[in-house]
Amino acid sequence: MYVGAGEATFNTSLVKYNGRDAYHVVGDGKTYRSYDWFFKVRDRYESYIDTASMLPMRFIRNINEGGYKKYNNVGFNRDNNTATSTTGNFKVPACIQDVISSIYYARNIDFNKYKPGDKIPFSMFLDDEVFDIYIRYMGKEQIETRYGTFRAIKFKPLLIKGTIFEGARK
Repeated sequence: MYVGAGEATFNTSLVKYNGRDAYHVVGDGKTYRSYDWFFKVRDRYESYIDTASMLPMRFIRNINEGGYKKYNNVGFNRDNNTATSTTGNFKVPACIQDVISSIYYARNIDFNKYKPGDKIPFSMFLDDEVFDIYIRYMGKEQIETRYGTFRAIKFKPLLIKGTIFEGARK
């Protein structure tokens, strides 16, 4: 049984960030007020993504999930491959992604180079850690929606156990 207990929205705008063209992507998630008594969620994720390199310049995570609150503001320095967060400085790989920019990264992969089952690795910075993860390309298919039939690329992300993406390596 499916119960709609909340909603998530994504908005993207083109902005100037530190003098560069950037996508400002904002993801908001919240429970409906009628479910707040059970487990109130008010999450906001923001990423500023360089339009030329498709790499994040800043990532902001501001969450409140059932009273658990977390705020982290991360700036990425491409010249010295570091991430400076609310809690410290961290060495990161040159092509590091954040939670939001990784979605845009996946959308821009040339899947014609891969066959179903292939793993496509990348690194993601979350909670002041670097995770070497991958998405598994599952193939292409047509999906039917109430808006029509669309060609789609199917892939499965690796989920990280113990994070916002609860899961295991498969």
